[in-house]
Amino acid sequence: MMSTLQFDLNARLRIEARAIGAKSGGKRASERRIQPASRWVGFRCVAAATSGRRLEDRRSTACHYIREETELKTRMAVLALALFGTVALSPVASAAELSVPAFSTDEIKSTGPNGEAAVSATKLSLTDEELKKLKDGHFKVAMAFHMLSNEMNNTELAALKDTFEKLGVEVVGVTDAQMKVETQVANIESLMALHPDAILSTPIDPVSTEASYRAAAKAGAKIVFIENIAANFKPGVDYVSAVAADNFGNGMAAADIMAEAIGGKGEVGVVFFDANFFVTTQRSDGFKYRIQNAYPDIKIVAEAGFTDQNRVSEVADGMLANHPNLAGVFAVWDVPAEGVMASAKSAGRNDLVITTIDLGANVARIIAEDGMIKGLGAQRPYDQGVAIAMATAYGLIGKPAPAFIAVPALPVVRGNLLEAWKEAYHKDAPKELADLVAKKQ
Repeated sequence: MMSTLQFDLNARLRIEARAIGAKSGGKRASERRIQPASRWVGFRCVAAATSGRRLEDRRSTACHYIREETELKTRMAVLALALFGTVALSPVASAAELSVPAFSTDEIKSTGPNGEAAVSATKLSLTDEELKKLKDGHFKVAMAFHMLSNEMNNTELAALKDTFEKLGVEVVGVTDAQMKVETQVANIESLMALHPDAILSTPIDPVSTEASYRAAAKAGAKIVFIENIAANFKPGVDYVSAVAADNFGNGMAAADIMAEAIGGKGEVGVVFFDANFFVTTQRSDGFKYRIQNAYPDIKIVAEAGFTDQNRVSEVADGMLANHPNLAGVFAVWDVPAEGVMASAKSAGRNDLVITTIDLGANVARIIAEDGMIKGLGAQRPYDQGVAIAMATAYGLIGKPAPAFIAVPALPVVRGNLLEAWKEAYHKDAPKELADLVAKKQ
């Protein structure tokens, strides 16, 4: 008999799938679906990303410039556009006109960090007997988060606590590394002093944190990874499972939205995270795969990497200056997308279309206002927290878990913004956001 927890998750996803089908003109998801490559192509790790040099001095892909040249080229591009009207761009669709890409909640596009086939979180279940075993085990878990400064991770944490309480598992410690590797290493050591039966964590740097996770496993803790895995760890041997959003699928959704918004043709750029981080690589790969295989009249002409999300505008300045015909830019998550938007405004490119991943409050407001960010692929942080807890439960009772578990993609445009917010966070959208949507209708 399946658990009530699993039944509720499935019901939510199926209801949302039917809603998306209705909004996309009744097309079957399979009519829009393109399979990704059979395995993930590997980590992107550029030595320059950690060399300590200033970002504007690095020689990243399609980013051969220094800041002074960038500012000059940007001014020149804007002047040329104003004087000669030489930049011919595709028409931009209003956010109110964009349709919701049709994605099945049963099919995951991502593969795992070692090329494993993904298992949808909707397939996880616990029998009554297994639930009793969990409660009788008096298990304890600890969580070493990479960061807790955004609503998504805090929602995930809330779901973890809610689910563990239902399962009778005690949460003995939660830490926030604030994206600092040395802090995460210290946090893992501190949490192990509480003798947890399992450690749940997102490695900030797979190599630098490997020894800490090894020590935790040697001390008897089951390891469940979130979004990333430590270097040289093998599923089913060194860790229970890795759980993530369908990041490849979300990248594909961002590509579909981009394609519709720019009229199916034109030049686009990609702003990616230039570091050894599995899930962000899958996002960029998903976007590029979809564009290259589904939209022959759209060309990716520029790719530029960053390591500091607060300095993305420097990267975007160069991209816009070197490629004045860009119709759109994909940025790998919401904060970098805001940096691209700032650059576009400075360059007088208010017609630029931007798509991204992650449904943050700021980008939700921009979508509601029909701003440059037209849509995105969103994670489902509450459902992901439930899935992480379920995977941990598998490990605690010795039940074999899938090597890689993914939570289905959630395409978001203005037309389904409020519904998507509720789906992602399990609460109504803020009143200010609802008011903006109503005002623009």
